[in-house]
Amino acid sequence: MTEPSRRARASRLAGRVDAHPAEPQPKAPSSRSALFGSPEFLFRRAHQLAAATFSESCRHLDITPSQYAVLFMLREVRDASQNELGRMVALDRSTTSVVLRSLRERGLVQEHADAADLRKKRLQLTDVGRLLLGEAERLCAGPSRQLLNMLGQEKAAQLLDLLVELANASRSD
Repeated sequence: MTEPSRRARASRLAGRVDAHPAEPQPKAPSSRSALFGSPEFLFRRAHQLAAATFSESCRHLDITPSQYAVLFMLREVRDASQNELGRMVALDRSTTSVVLRSLRERGLVQEHADAADLRKKRLQLTDVGRLLLGEAERLCAGPSRQLLNMLGQEKAAQLLDLLVELANASRSD
């Protein structure tokens, strides 16, 4: 198409558009807002904030959130197998294995034979593990409250309720 014919066609199209104004089209969301508004992105971002808060609070204890969860649960149940423990704190088998190896090496968790089946191993929290867990709880309490306080009391309670609902819904699947 030659330049004059392009201009003529563009002029005719422009005239048609002006003569029959179309309804304003809703703006398609930009790819950026689609990303920033997606649940996957927002959950990852919230996880980053929570993990950073935990890491900052417990940095000198050299403990991860997964290790904290295992220590906490062992204190609650007193005795569990590796598989039971992984299910209780929602860790897959390989992650549970890595977490427990680290905790055993540090003397925070100990293994003993199952009384009913000597081939099976049971896990318990050691006194050193109990002390470390207590210190982690003390150090994390304030920063956890501060994180939730960013939302205000009502929204923080609503968020926690929704997260529990989501976690429980995924369990039933």
